[in-house]
Amino acid sequence: MEYFALFIIGLFGSIGHCAGMCGGFVSAYSMKLPQTGNLGAAVKPHLLFNSGRLLTYMLLGILLGAAGQTAAIALGFADLQASIRLFAGAAMIIIALQATGLLRQLRTINPGSFLFKLMRRFHPNSPSKLLISGSLIGLMPCGLVYAAGAQALTANSMVEASLQMAAFGVGTIPTLFVIGLGINKLSAQKRIRIFRSA
Repeated sequence: MEYFALFIIGLFGSIGHCAGMCGGFVSAYSMKLPQTGNLGAAVKPHLLFNSGRLLTYMLLGILLGAAGQTAAIALGFADLQASIRLFAGAAMIIIALQATGLLRQLRTINPGSFLFKLMRRFHPNSPSKLLISGSLIGLMPCGLVYAAGAQALTANSMVEASLQMAAFGVGTIPTLFVIGLGINKLSAQKRIRIFRSA
């Protein structure tokens, strides 16, 4: 049940949240890609970038799962996981309400312009660069990741926590794929106009 819930949070939360926060980075490298009518060639860069993000989320899941298990044993609190799960559930509800517009967006940490400027100068000319770039973006401050991470803290094992973060990450991928593939369909002139206005 947690996997499906995290997937849905990632899927619907990404429409507003990830599109605004990570969409700029996806657009930055997508505008450097050659326009192509080959679906496989168009999808590959985005698959690599999002694989990097997914890898980071899974590694975070392992760390959070280990931390949760260690805290539960060391502190001897039988209700520790239940308390964390309650917090995670509340965080997910708040973020879901924000994503649907029913709750005013809370102020979040601004990651600054450094990464965006870096991505604007980044040419995705190798699979390793795309993979590493996605991995780094996965570490950006993000309310959705915090909520998923809080849930991962309550997992019964590090593997379960990693898979929970993976379920969340997979849910965020479709929105970023749509942005990247949409940029790929634009002509060079339109890409230049977008790039200059960014």
